[in-house]
Amino acid sequence: MKIVRSVLAAPFALLAFLFMFLASYLAKAAMGIAGIGGKGPITMKVQL
Repeated sequence: MKIVRSVLAAPFALLAFLFMFLASYLAKAAMGIAGIGGKGPITMKVQL
């Protein structure tokens, strides 16, 4: 039962990682378009 659970959890973890990566990329792109650049606490959070 434990093996099945880990096998099911693996693709979900991968999807979550990809989603977070995409979200941070889109946030950086949006801030670049807005011209905020490296200013503000939002960019610091995105970089972390």
